[in-house]
Amino acid sequence: MDSLTTTYTLDLAAGLIQVLSDETNTYLYGVSRTAQAAQVGKDYFLGDALGSVRQLADANGEVILAKAYEPYGETLASAGDAVTSYGFTGEWQDISGLIFL
Repeated sequence: MDSLTTTYTLDLAAGLIQVLSDETNTYLYGVSRTAQAAQVGKDYFLGDALGSVRQLADANGEVILAKAYEPYGETLASAGDAVTSYGFTGEWQDISGLIFL
């Protein structure tokens, strides 16, 4: 079985541990996670009342990713080419679809 190691930088002093970077993106926080910055620019998280990532917008305000979810977090629909590891309830989702609550 092939494995892939990812190194994370965490903010352990926060009320709940927050991921600050994951080798691909650096995450920016305000009241909550507000953006992910990669070498090509920043993408801004647009969420719903649960904190789920419903859309990502680029620096020009254009929506580059839109997502819809089933009631328990399965992705119902996704449109756009952008990628984020955060999804349902704003939590990390790996490539297999598991949500780390």
